[in-house]
Amino acid sequence: MKNKKNFKLLVFILLAITALSCKKTPDLDQSADPTSTFKSNAYKSFVGHPAGLQTNLRMYGYLQTWGTSYAQELDNINLDQLTDLCISFINPDVNGNFTVSQDIIDAVPKAHLQGVRVHYSIGGGGGPAYWDNLVAPANRTQVITNMIAVLNNYNFDGIDVDLEGARISNNPANYNAFVIQLADAIHNSGKLVSIAIARYQANQVTTAAYAKLDYLNAMIYDYRPGYAASHSSLAQFQYDYGIFKTKVPSAKINLGVPGYAYEYEGNNVVTQVSIKNILQQFPKAYALNYQYATPTKSWWYDGHPVLRQKVAYCLQEHVGGMMIWQMMHDPKDDESSLLKLMNYCAGNPAMAGFNPVTDYSFTAKNSNLAIEVTGASLNNGAGVQQNTFANANNQKWLLAATNNEFKITNKNSGKVLDEVDETASGQGLQFIQNTWHTGGNQRYKLVPDILGYYKVVNVASNRLASVNGASTAVGAKIVQWPDANGDNQKFIIRKH
Repeated sequence: MKNKKNFKLLVFILLAITALSCKKTPDLDQSADPTSTFKSNAYKSFVGHPAGLQTNLRMYGYLQTWGTSYAQELDNINLDQLTDLCISFINPDVNGNFTVSQDIIDAVPKAHLQGVRVHYSIGGGGGPAYWDNLVAPANRTQVITNMIAVLNNYNFDGIDVDLEGARISNNPANYNAFVIQLADAIHNSGKLVSIAIARYQANQVTTAAYAKLDYLNAMIYDYRPGYAASHSSLAQFQYDYGIFKTKVPSAKINLGVPGYAYEYEGNNVVTQVSIKNILQQFPKAYALNYQYATPTKSWWYDGHPVLRQKVAYCLQEHVGGMMIWQMMHDPKDDESSLLKLMNYCAGNPAMAGFNPVTDYSFTAKNSNLAIEVTGASLNNGAGVQQNTFANANNQKWLLAATNNEFKITNKNSGKVLDEVDETASGQGLQFIQNTWHTGGNQRYKLVPDILGYYKVVNVASNRLASVNGASTAVGAKIVQWPDANGDNQKFIIRKH
């Protein structure tokens, strides 16, 4: 009897082991991207998704630490907001030999534990000129062999080719042959390949090279118009996408946004400044797409207004993802982070970029005064005016969107912004608060301009919330008026 029991126990154990060995591990042997050529084999290290991240877009972030530890800096960036992290840069020596520092080696499994794919990038905007020799036929195969060794030995999920400018234009044929051969080798390891490319060099990449890519990281920034203005406008974003979508399927494109500003003195470029540094000096600077530090010194960047537009455009066009250069520039806090806003917009498209449980204020551009319900009244019919912002609840509003039309609810009273008379005779009448009844006179479109100021446009009348007479006085009424593109009709929308 004892031997029979032992036999049954042995059979049970063997069956359990067999069942466990046949069980498929979810998400570890297939790519979530149906357009990818990502293959499954023994070299496959990781495919996942950050826990709790709700997004309809890939979020691909470059990380360059400028000498500090990559592994340690993962604690200081919004790693949980990414699907893909790209270590920038791992370049070989002049002979094509790679040395990978321990902090980079340690960063890879650390990011994997967060559900993030990890790539490494070669080249860079100031990448070594000897890459021209390494991609030449005599050296190409050996340097690719060395790159694949780094890819597999340290469990990276992909390689990004960020050879730019002269590294392409000096010999486009060598560049393209290198990308094609490298891509084949990467795919044989079951991993991902991408290139970083600016629109001005898009036509130097061949159709055959584009066909090999899993991702195209479109660098849509550094456009300098010759005067103080955005280097990464929505119009440029849309134009460049129009070029890139003719090269690869939209689902493979990661449209790039910058985490830095151009600093101007007058109309002359001085330097680049990270958005994180700007926000340390001006904590609400995210609410616009520019900031003046002095009457002559200004910074121009992607603030929250244009990022809301860019994410919405990506969703509209079925773009696969967005890319940010670079992660060290993005603040971690919930209020101002670029990536957190981008993921919120992508994961909640019906909200049009505004959180319905967040408090917002409206500050008139012409007066720098905030919209409020007069006297903090709780009554229907109470008027709306401007006043110095005092962080009071009657100066805070909740924004709830349906089909990009907003109900604007006063936090203090729970009543909504109401246009009294949407007919022609209502022009010039003061806005009031009232009980919500879903009418068009209580619904609004929030329309940003290139600087990030919003017009508050009534759905029923198509008239705008306007400071009466463009007054800069406390107590001036907020009235309905046709669009005259006045600064009294433009508002900064800030979180509180």
